[in-house]
Amino acid sequence: MNLNGIKELAEKAASELGFMIYDIKFAKRKHISDLIIRIDKEIGYISVEDCSNFSKKIGFLLDEKDILHYKYNLRVESPGAERELRSFSDFERFEGEIAKVIFLESVQNRTVIVGRIEKCERDMITMIEMDNSREVKFRYNIVKKANLKLII
Repeated sequence: MNLNGIKELAEKAASELGFMIYDIKFAKRKHISDLIIRIDKEIGYISVEDCSNFSKKIGFLLDEKDILHYKYNLRVESPGAERELRSFSDFERFEGEIAKVIFLESVQNRTVIVGRIEKCERDMITMIEMDNSREVKFRYNIVKKANLKLII
């Protein structure tokens, strides 16, 4: 399987539609495999219509280039409401949103916090904890894992 070829086609299709590729995964199964492509955009969130438009475009390109020589299901998805925050710019993009952050080392006696992303400057992130409204400041380089949290 040529994942680089798939990635090239996906990036071409995404840029033509104003999207970017968030993630590409291929899950092999016995008789048919899943090609899962997650798309994103700079501003706003991915809609069902966005997924449908991208699916049509990438499906056509995959068939035209004949990269996959076996049966597969194409799934086009958004990164989701509780998407992973994978870079400092993700924190900047989602200022004002609620996130869960797991640290590599303790910050103010906490290794995990859930709170609102208040401010991002240089490599510093300021969050306001949900459970006690305490301000927590930390450098991005001590973030082990982070994702948005859907609070209902």
